[in-house]
Amino acid sequence: MSSTDLEYLLNLIGPIILKTDTTFKKAILMPKNQEEWLQIAEGFEKRWNFPHCLGSIDGKHCILQTPANSGSDYFNYKSTFSIVLLALVDYHYNFLFADVGCQGRISDGGVFAHTSFCKTLYAGTLKLPEESILPGRTENVPYVFVADDAFALHKHILKPYGGTHENNSPKRTFNYRLSRARRVVENAFGILSSVFRVLRKPILLKEDNAALVVLSCVYLHNFLRRSKTSRNIYAPPGSFDIEPNTRKKIKHGNEMTIVPLIVAPSDNTKQIATVLLLTLTSTNSESQPFKKLFKHLPLVEITVLRYLGFCLYHEVML
Repeated sequence: MSSTDLEYLLNLIGPIILKTDTTFKKAILMPKNQEEWLQIAEGFEKRWNFPHCLGSIDGKHCILQTPANSGSDYFNYKSTFSIVLLALVDYHYNFLFADVGCQGRISDGGVFAHTSFCKTLYAGTLKLPEESILPGRTENVPYVFVADDAFALHKHILKPYGGTHENNSPKRTFNYRLSRARRVVENAFGILSSVFRVLRKPILLKEDNAALVVLSCVYLHNFLRRSKTSRNIYAPPGSFDIEPNTRKKIKHGNEMTIVPLIVAPSDNTKQIATVLLLTLTSTNSESQPFKKLFKHLPLVEITVLRYLGFCLYHEVML
């Protein structure tokens, strides 16, 4: 199409689709005061059992066709050319901040260091809530953003312990809980890519235009997530992670206390595990009736069951 024809069509339909104001401009809103930050922290604590969390930070590589004369500027560690979408996401998979367009060769931590959000955070002008005491503790603890190893540790940025840690150790438990809160940003990226398929293949545009496309997808994501009429269409129930109910209630007189539910292996557990192991591994004719219960399961599920039976039998706490 020639530029003349394109301009003619735009002039023809422009007055019809023109809108002086749009709700998309308000789709990404950073909290402006302590009360709004505290609402997010309360959501993380109720939904993901991680207190004093204000958001999850991570980056996503959006693949491009090879930019002309760019050298290795956009060449990332995955051996593709990309721009980086760095985002801050709340407990309900909404984007609170998004920075798009940085070269793919730069790490997530490097991209974050050059964002306006990072500069505002380090300057102390984000109006974050004051430090407060965690339940059952006596010392004040700051409110934090959770991130992975690519980010630098900071008073308001929390990352997991490095290395490998034993089962049930405090550091392993902490890493698990932090990862559970941090995965909301990964899930938000997944929802974004599953709906806006342009993000699942190389974007055939120049870097600046590609950044506008990605940012538009982020705006649309927030708009649809907050829309009462489109929310369940955009992300139907069951699209998100759900934390299993692992707590039980104990009554103390007229009061009710919620505590973690921990089930230790017992003799009955060992018996069940033994039957499970024999059923899935034995070739005896006696076990054939039990095997019929599992004959329709895929091999991968049988392997998982066999592993669980082994762990239960040897009292390995997962």
